[in-house]
Amino acid sequence: LHDSTSAAAALAEKLVQCRIKALLALSCLLRGSKRAQEAFQLGGGFALLRDCLRVDHPKVRTKALVLARHLITLSHSPYMQAGVEAGYILSAAAALAGSLPAGVGGGGSGGGSLGSGGGGDDDASDEAALEVAAAAAGQVREASLHLMLDIARCVDFEAVPSAVDHFRSEVVVRALAAAGAAHHAMSDDEKHAHRDEIELRAEMVQMFG
Repeated sequence: LHDSTSAAAALAEKLVQCRIKALLALSCLLRGSKRAQEAFQLGGGFALLRDCLRVDHPKVRTKALVLARHLITLSHSPYMQAGVEAGYILSAAAALAGSLPAGVGGGGSGGGSLGSGGGGDDDASDEAALEVAAAAAGQVREASLHLMLDIARCVDFEAVPSAVDHFRSEVVVRALAAAGAAHHAMSDDEKHAHRDEIELRAEMVQMFG
């Protein structure tokens, strides 16, 4: 049983690494290449990238969020509508909520523990693992907020009216509220470390609150 569990874990990790490498390769291919971007759209790439936004792994989510942000905010990009209609706003909000500490507004499993001091019985390796997980979750939250905010800044709401509905959806409203609760629970040092994330959320709330 132990061997089968170890094999399953190893396979899952290989799949994660494969996705990360694929996203890095796509990012390199798509940057600055109009033909590659057109092929990506024709091949259903926006839907596939949306699915990567929903993968419950912080590195995959962060890479996918960064690539999505690049594609839909290109100068004179025709892909804003494709990204909104593929569900990027809602997926980014779900990624934000899923990267919050467990117990904060339905936060996910990878959020670490903001505002906690850590148990005195934890050994150094456990503490280090928690710090790594918390940092990775913070990267997801910041990337999620960047994507949503850049869409809000750049989208033509008259041309893409579904963007308004998505931004005002319960998924987005709840995610921003939960993030606000998490930020409120942070210590002063944590608030300083996550100040960019906090400012991004505040601007989103100001725009749609």
